[in-house]
Amino acid sequence: MWYKQSLYGQKAGWLRFLRDWLGGEIFIREVMFGHRRITESTLQIHDQMLYFLSPNQKPVDAFVSVYAFAEKERGPKRELPKYDTAIVDRLLFDFDCEKIFHSKDDAGDQKKAEDWIRCNARGGHTTERSEGGWLARVPLENAYDDALECVSRVKVDGFKPRVVFTAGKGFQVHAAAKGLLDIKELRPLQKEYAKDLHTADESVFADPSRVCRMPGTLHARTGRLAHIVEPSINTGYPTLEAILKRSEGVTGW
Repeated sequence: MWYKQSLYGQKAGWLRFLRDWLGGEIFIREVMFGHRRITESTLQIHDQMLYFLSPNQKPVDAFVSVYAFAEKERGPKRELPKYDTAIVDRLLFDFDCEKIFHSKDDAGDQKKAEDWIRCNARGGHTTERSEGGWLARVPLENAYDDALECVSRVKVDGFKPRVVFTAGKGFQVHAAAKGLLDIKELRPLQKEYAKDLHTADESVFADPSRVCRMPGTLHARTGRLAHIVEPSINTGYPTLEAILKRSEGVTGW
């Protein structure tokens, strides 16, 4: 089963991954397993994973906060990260092949959806009326192309990018900085690097509370495996077809 291949029973390997991806086991992270939210240290989060991501449990969507936090605090119903103590060590970019426009102006929403489609005119695309507004959709390849262009841009300035296939409608780029960043720097930097990349979701910019799908876990709706997309020394980043094949084969990271 995919759990045994990627997570379950591999405590040492999983902790190494968490230390690398999340930045150490002593920091505070917020994680979500289905509807359950937990705010704990990386080390304690692992124990929760062994239960929620075990072969005996129904697959659930698993998310983790993009940033670690130095402190947590008591909220109305549960403990929460203290968001102003975020350890800002990366830039996050989210590239989606779908975007929904919803307001009280139905005609205006339709026009915005059509305008967004025109900006992404690199192949087949659709707009449709949905329950929440107007849904615009472009090929997943558009989002992948934008993610790779973003990788090229941030590398020039010394960031170390990692691409994640979210197993749903797009890709994320986590660009690790050489040192810590000020939260005020995030939005200007993100807007600069994502300029003219129209599948970029600007709602994730400068948001310390943002969570992302955990690589190595299943997307409950699509059944695909979210995973890190690694480039090859000889051939560079894999094709979209290879990424989709890997997400179905469930081979771990």
